[in-house]
Amino acid sequence: DLEAVSCYDKALAIDPQDARTWSLKGAALHVLGQHKEEIDCYNKAIEIDPRNASAWSLKGTLLLNLEQYEEALGCYNKALALDPLNVIVWDYKGDTLIKLGRCAEAIGCYDKALAIKPQSTNVWFHKGMALFLLGRTEEGLSALDKALAGDPRNTKAWVLKGAVLSDLGRVEEAIGCCDRALSIEPQNSHTWFCKGSWLGTLGRDKDAVRCCDRALSIDAGNTEALLWKGSRLARLGSHEDAIRLYDDVLAINPRNVGA
Repeated sequence: DLEAVSCYDKALAIDPQDARTWSLKGAALHVLGQHKEEIDCYNKAIEIDPRNASAWSLKGTLLLNLEQYEEALGCYNKALALDPLNVIVWDYKGDTLIKLGRCAEAIGCYDKALAIKPQSTNVWFHKGMALFLLGRTEEGLSALDKALAGDPRNTKAWVLKGAVLSDLGRVEEAIGCCDRALSIEPQNSHTWFCKGSWLGTLGRDKDAVRCCDRALSIDAGNTEALLWKGSRLARLGSHEDAIRLYDDVLAINPRNVGA
């Protein structure tokens, strides 16, 4: 990608008013993690051509990744005013609204995207998440089923479906969703933790501890797994081992109130 940046620099030396090339250079810098220079490129592209929807969208996505959500939302609004049929931007705007806690508005964005492209599995997944966060679990489950019908290898959708099913009291089915996800991506620490947490709710504490051990073998800093393993060990009577795990959590994050 350094080579790509060099090529864009040569093109811009010939035509420094080419907004598209500024945007492309910004995207190449994103891969390199050079975010300050990246946003400068998008700003230059927008300065040259304020109707460049792509530059507004790319700037919004960078700001979303940098957790500058209000600024990202403004960029997506600009992009959509110029290109209202862009499914990806509607999806990202919805994601930004979820980060801002505005889930009902996010669902409106996802519905706009699905009206344009009804088979978009990512949008169905994100809509399912927003519905779940609003407590509309049955609707969320339906949206996730649509996402998985189009992309049965979406491990995040399987795990989120598990969370929805667990919330509905269907814990065995939730564990089955984790198993589906792990058959696709067996080295996912978070999925092993989720399986362990749902096993624990069924009182299967030893199985829960084994799942947490798998999670921690993949990511030793998984504080959720450390806390849950500690709570299960305490229930099994291994209080000193549980305390050691809580100390490990506090070593990682001294502000973790769960420990």
